[in-house]
Amino acid sequence: VGAESCSCALLSTDPELPFVFVAIIRTIPAGNRARKFVIRDYHLSPMPTRTLCIANQKGGVGKTTTAMNLASGLAKGGERTLLIDHDPQCNCTTGFGLEPTERHPLVTQTPVAISQREVNEDGLQLLPGSRSFKDVDALAKNTEEDRTTLQRHLSSGLHHYDYVVI
Repeated sequence: VGAESCSCALLSTDPELPFVFVAIIRTIPAGNRARKFVIRDYHLSPMPTRTLCIANQKGGVGKTTTAMNLASGLAKGGERTLLIDHDPQCNCTTGFGLEPTERHPLVTQTPVAISQREVNEDGLQLLPGSRSFKDVDALAKNTEEDRTTLQRHLSSGLHHYDYVVI
């Protein structure tokens, strides 16, 4: 098959979809009309979003520093990264020069796309924390229903990211 008789068609251009659909198309002359045949199609799915959670019950062991530096490093490496500030001290949020929110987006179930904030690094967004005691209690609950709600809420808006660091 000559290069002039093949083309590549991008069949899905919707930025909301977490995949790309591409087809290789062969054009065969047929008199006055050319006929096109799909000779191979590809459903290209990127690697799923990876979630990394930095956790330890002891304070002062570098959880916030590790999360901030890891997220920054991933973004500098070309990865689309979301850093979620889950700590009621909001040191990730203030460390990037932003103010904590009045209510935590995970508690109010505000979509991630609306809640995330740009920081001074390309490829890195931050879901800011909240110092609200009501939100701290809500995020600390350990019921199956709360975990399911949180997981569903998080998974609905993360396909735009390569990594999520909590």
